[in-house]
Amino acid sequence: EIVSHFFQEKGKKVLTFVGYSGSGYEKEDEMIIKANEILSKFSPDDTIINIGATYYGIGILYREAKKLGFETTGIVSSLSNRSRNGQNSFSKFCDYVFLIQDKTYGGFIDKNKEILSPTSELMVSSSDILVALGGGAISHDEFYMAKKRKKKVAYYPFDSNHSKVSNKSTYHGNPPPTNFSSPVAQVADETDVL
Repeated sequence: EIVSHFFQEKGKKVLTFVGYSGSGYEKEDEMIIKANEILSKFSPDDTIINIGATYYGIGILYREAKKLGFETTGIVSSLSNRSRNGQNSFSKFCDYVFLIQDKTYGGFIDKNKEILSPTSELMVSSSDILVALGGGAISHDEFYMAKKRKKKVAYYPFDSNHSKVSNKSTYHGNPPPTNFSSPVAQVADETDVL
């Protein structure tokens, strides 16, 4: 209710970006260029930029949004409220952080893939437009539900960071991955662009 009320009071469109978080981007510079191209289509006067509150991965876009004068918000699971290397993981360019009580990081929480976690539900329900710049399983689930609910969605393919994903796989004793592309592509089509 607090989150919904906040956005109602602001009376602005909510443009949400989803994408890779901890795994980062193989071509981060290209992702930033695409994000700026998208941001240029909107005005800070009537649009809020919403992401997942953290500064890494897709969270680097907070900096880009603030450069252009956008107000910024972040919706994030309580599981993400932990420090990285002794520092807060929230972006200093995120104006408002909504920390959601959630036992998961996000995504679907039922076998039928119809019920989103509290965090993902708020990401989708709060958004007027949801843009996926690559993204993992949680981005897939949020994109899928936003599209199903007839929200405006857009998808642009980007690989996760190959070395980070490979190192994580090795650390967990798994074979090296061969695919670094986004699962969002499974539910997106050529019309899902801005």
